[in-house]
Amino acid sequence: MHPRLSFLAQAPLLAAVVAASPGLVQCDRREVPAAATLGEPIGVRVDDVKDASGKKLGSLAGAFAVTKGQAAEPLVASMARVLDRVGKNCPSLFATKGEGAIHVIGKASKGVLDFGPGSSGENAEQRCFREAMQGQRISETPIDTAIAVELRPEMSP
Repeated sequence: MHPRLSFLAQAPLLAAVVAASPGLVQCDRREVPAAATLGEPIGVRVDDVKDASGKKLGSLAGAFAVTKGQAAEPLVASMARVLDRVGKNCPSLFATKGEGAIHVIGKASKGVLDFGPGSSGENAEQRCFREAMQGQRISETPIDTAIAVELRPEMSP
């Protein structure tokens, strides 16, 4: 398993799929700073994501982890809001169902997400995912933390 994805091995909801299909996993090629050890991942699910016209697109299942020792639980509601925005801004993600998870690694500075510029190997879905989260506020408290986010879109039946 890729060392930057090892935090997912502790996420029961997503670990089996990641372990079973490592060739399908898309990774951000930037390195996490050595001092940024991630804590336990927390699952987030957003059901019934709709586009601007109100059409149901599907649901998003994901997980995120922040710097070890920092509380991630207070960020769940904000991360759900951010993922809902990702779904609305990136409807093409729902067409990738079953193609593996999408991952990004970055940081939050003063409570605002920063995933930096994309990598040369980034596909359109990864770019949209990263850009839709870029600059989103996840905390009113000015926290600074490393963050890794995984996303698995699920289409509506």
